[in-house]
Order: sequence, then C-alpha cells, then structure tokens
Amino acid sequence: MILQGPPTARDAFIVTGAVAGCALGLGMLLATIAAPKAVETRARALEAQVPEIARLMRPGRGAATLQPGTICAGTPARQAQDLRAQLTSLAGERQLGLTALDVRIEPAADPRSKVTPIRFRFEVSGPYDGAIELLRRLAANRPMVFADTVDLSSQTSSVTLAFSGRVFCGE
Repeated sequence: MILQGPPTARDAFIVTGAVAGCALGLGMLLATIAAPKAVETRARALEAQVPEIARLMRPGRGAATLQPGTICAGTPARQAQDLRAQLTSLAGERQLGLTALDVRIEPAADPRSKVTPIRFRFEVSGPYDGAIELLRRLAANRPMVFADTVDLSSQTSSVTLAFSGRVFCGE
C-alpha cells in the first residue's frame, strides 16, 4: 500500500490494528515460552508439602534448645546456695585459700525470659595443680558454667586464680 496524500483515519486504524495484533501475538508467544512445563502439577505437589514443611519448622513440645545439663532445674536461690557451698568445698579440697566469693542472682535481660542468670566471682590462691583441678571441676559442672573472665597469676611458689562466670536456671 502506497500512500497518495495525507493519512486518513482508515489508514491509522489499519496501522493500529496491525501493531496491536503483532503485540498480542508476541505476548502469547512469550507467555508460552516463559511458562514451565507442567506448572500446575508442580504447584499442586508443592501445596501438598506445605503441612509437612510447617510441621518440621515448628519446634516440638519440650524441644531442648540447649544441651541437657546446661540449665539447672532447681530454683535460682537454691542453685546460688549450692554453688556457693560447692566453690567453698572445692577450694578446701584443693588446699586453696578462698580470698573472695560473690554469688548473686541477676534479673534476666528480657523480663519474659524463663531463664535466670546467677553470676559468681571468686578468687583463690594456692598450689598450681589445685587451681587447675578446680577449673577442670568447674568445666565438668552441671549446670554448665559459662566463664566470663579467668585470670591465673603466678606468685613464685603459688598461684592466684580470679574467676568470673555465670550459670543459668530455668523455671
């Protein structure tokens, strides 16, 4: 078609229709190419797996988030008393002079927490092997002891051990 004169409304309609037809055809072609084969079958298979995925993501009742023995089962006040007595006893058994001992219950960082920290600090002096054995016994302690600072200083014929740490109790 060769135009002889200015374009008419009919010419504009034909060009618009041709462009729209090409765009529609190209869109359908792209949609066909872009859609993966058996997409509906795949979607149904995924939908069937949703309950199992949700079940696996949900923690079970009583699921332990920490290792057994990490948190004491008793009350924080009782654990603080037991820890004080244990540290005094361990120092005496190892011929270590207990020069400082502080055991206190701290408020939890989060008021909704069901775990209560018990902070303790002690200082002992005496034979090196006694201090090392005291640390070994603390490492084997249940509930688990979390050390914040450990300072072992030599004093010629003896050592001084300053220890600061925490244990945690659950409700």
